[in-house]
Amino acid sequence: MEKKILIVEDNDVFRNYLYQVLKYDYDVTAVSTPLAALESLENHKFSLMITDLRMPGMDGRDLVIKVHKRLDANLMVIVITAFEDDWPVDDAMSSHVFRYLKKGAFMPSELRQNVDKALEMRDSMVMLDTYQRSSKADNGVYWDLFEHMADAFFVCDVHLRPIVLNKGFETLTGYGLDAFKAGTLVDLIDIEYRQPAKEVFDRLIKGLSPACPEIGIRHKDGSAIKVHVWAKFVNDVSGLSHAIIGVVHDVQKIPLAGEGMAGLPGKSGRGIPAFGDDFSRIVERVDDIVLLFDNNLVCRYVNARIKTILGYAPEEIINRAVAWKDIVCPEDYHLVTGFIGSIHRKKTQDRVYHADIRVRNLKGEHLSLSCHAFIGYNSKGDLAGVDVFAEDITQRVMAEERLKEANKKILELNTRLSKDVGKRIHKLRASESRYRQIVEGSGDVVFSVDKKGCLLFMNKKGRSVLGMDIADILGKPYLDFISGVHPNKAMDAAISMAVKGEEPLSFDSQVETTSGTRVFNSLLKKTGQGDEYICVSRDITKEVAKNKRLTLLANIEHYSADAIMGLDNDRNIISWNHGAAMMFGWREDEVLGKSAFIIIPDEARTEATGIMDRVKKEGFVRDMETKRKTRDGEILCVSLTLTAIRNKQGNAIGFSAMIRDITSQKKMEEALVQTERLAAAGKISASIAHEINNPLYGIKSCLNHVLNTKKMEIDTGFVRLAIKESDRIADLIRNMKTFYMPTEGRVITRDMNDLVKDLVVFNRKYLEENRVKLNVIKGDNTTVECVADQIKQVFLNLFTNAVEAMPNGGRLEIETKSEGSCVKVIFRDTGIGITDDDMDHIFDMFYSKKPKVKGVGIGLSVSYGIVNRHGGNIEVKSYDGNGTTFTVVLPVKTAWGRQMSLDLR
Repeated sequence: MEKKILIVEDNDVFRNYLYQVLKYDYDVTAVSTPLAALESLENHKFSLMITDLRMPGMDGRDLVIKVHKRLDANLMVIVITAFEDDWPVDDAMSSHVFRYLKKGAFMPSELRQNVDKALEMRDSMVMLDTYQRSSKADNGVYWDLFEHMADAFFVCDVHLRPIVLNKGFETLTGYGLDAFKAGTLVDLIDIEYRQPAKEVFDRLIKGLSPACPEIGIRHKDGSAIKVHVWAKFVNDVSGLSHAIIGVVHDVQKIPLAGEGMAGLPGKSGRGIPAFGDDFSRIVERVDDIVLLFDNNLVCRYVNARIKTILGYAPEEIINRAVAWKDIVCPEDYHLVTGFIGSIHRKKTQDRVYHADIRVRNLKGEHLSLSCHAFIGYNSKGDLAGVDVFAEDITQRVMAEERLKEANKKILELNTRLSKDVGKRIHKLRASESRYRQIVEGSGDVVFSVDKKGCLLFMNKKGRSVLGMDIADILGKPYLDFISGVHPNKAMDAAISMAVKGEEPLSFDSQVETTSGTRVFNSLLKKTGQGDEYICVSRDITKEVAKNKRLTLLANIEHYSADAIMGLDNDRNIISWNHGAAMMFGWREDEVLGKSAFIIIPDEARTEATGIMDRVKKEGFVRDMETKRKTRDGEILCVSLTLTAIRNKQGNAIGFSAMIRDITSQKKMEEALVQTERLAAAGKISASIAHEINNPLYGIKSCLNHVLNTKKMEIDTGFVRLAIKESDRIADLIRNMKTFYMPTEGRVITRDMNDLVKDLVVFNRKYLEENRVKLNVIKGDNTTVECVADQIKQVFLNLFTNAVEAMPNGGRLEIETKSEGSCVKVIFRDTGIGITDDDMDHIFDMFYSKKPKVKGVGIGLSVSYGIVNRHGGNIEVKSYDGNGTTFTVVLPVKTAWGRQMSLDLR
């Protein structure tokens, strides 16, 4: 197989890339311009040209067309371009180009595969051309016959313009070739026959059956002649790609039976006076066998050519009925019998008959004859005779057989390429496209390098990552794009392992990309195509960062001061961090596989089971306050966050628990609550003193009046008034005891209207002193389960804050209302409001905007904690300078009464 390849590419880098890829397996010449390519093609024989399209001086399309037209029509061409619009793929592939590749979109192995296929196709075309040349008949063999036959012969183009006319044609029509310089054969035809004749010739040109029309023509002298025309559409005649060759017979001069055959051997029965000696001279010189039969199909004349071709002497044939069965091969004998039967049935129809017939000569050798039979009828329409011209086409048939064999080999080659060597090519072509799409559409970077680490190919993803064109990448060292310390060691080690055939190991490298430094994990293998190594690199930047985060999270989880543990569905411990070990006193190995109930006090186990069932159903419980116990039996107050762990199907497979020790916080909170209570007690003491002092002053006045009256004149009205004021003091003391009597955290049912009423009774004086008008709006069904003294503490704090927010007086509205499963208690004031900056901090411990003498900043924080433990919430709406609304939302039924208790001991 010839492997001489010419590369035409003006880009130095890409030309060198193509040369490096192919130089190991082929004889490669690389030039930079189309003119240099033409010069190389004129001086050397190449099998394949690989060319770019867009080049200076002459584009690749013009170069290909010029080469195919002037130098080598069979030169295979592969186009590699980045500008497909310069020569549309369909147009290129259908005319001059074997393969069309896009720059940067193919791998070196793909290029070599296409080169191999192109060279195989070139060999096939050369083989076919050789067979075609060997099978062409020599057109000059029959020239003498053509020129001297009495019949009129012609050759014309598809427009019926004559190219060659023999003397017989000039004799018949009076016109030679010179007469048709500006005309066509149609000019000879009578007008009434022109349209039918044109239709017949159009059918002929379209490749349909040979034409045999009977038409009228005009002689040069003006006389009318009726002729029979036999014509055939052929290829490659007289330098034309297409032509028509035909024979014209004068119908009136066709020799008829009984007219005599003067001057010829076997004269009896058929004469040919119009031919005379000329006929004898011509038919004896021609290479065809000429046989003339009478109306009984007895041979009356045969030329000497029968001896040369079949071995029979003319005298063995003349005046005898030919024994066709002895001459014609059995498989073609039906053609003879069919013809003989048809000439009697069809009579005046089909005056010309043609068939290729296989015969045997006297030596038993098989020959092929192309037979043309011209049938003559007398004036009554009966058979007059048959003239047969038999051409020996054995060599031509053999050549055609060789050509068929060559074509068969080509088809077999193509079949192998589509099935074996051929099923494979078909598969390969389909897979090439598929693999190209896979490689180009891959989310990973795919590139190849030579053994020195220089880039030979990079896919679309790689070029996008680097932000570079393929021409800026090819041929450059891989290390140009790598950062970090000693980046070449990993690549060198990978190439070394690939050369030895060892199992490749992946390696990581840092690459400078358009989006900064990225980390890629690469796997390199040898392709089997020379010293080329393919490498697939995956961006693992996010994975590296994720692994770092996971490592950090694992360390945080392990060393967290809070207890973090994992439980399975059976509540057994499956993970236990350092914080859990420090908090509860058990090491991890001591608790793994054991029940989580080891850290739950006995009285809290029912509650714990309920919590887990709730979490399994709802997903999580957050910051729930409960009790847990240590290894030593110490009871801890803890904040528990419990989350259900689910699989992909959404089924719970376990729990994660985070436990924070809030024992110290709870003690501090209790102290803060006590402090707040003391502060509240101080605030109401003045109101209590005022409420008690008024009746005391009344009692004192009544008693003084009694002492100053005469004996036996005591005014009983004053005594009754004193008693009434004493009862009033008793009521005040009783109400005060009820309002602030500790409940020790017991959950009871109380009406929020009653709590608001008690609040107002003991703060009437406080409202008067601060010039605040009070409006109470009572709702229905406002009873809730609560720790009453804790809720009083919340209401007192909100009440006091509202009054203090109106230093110049104002209006306070307290409203109670029921909404579904909740009761709301709303405090609306017309005070100074809360700024946006302060709003985010109002529930923070020790955060206060009041003067130091008025508060320490724990009231709202404690209040929020109390309401939150009741399962409720405090909502706030405020506008700076336009008042504030606090809404306490409490559930009617408290689910976790136990955890709301505050130990006040």
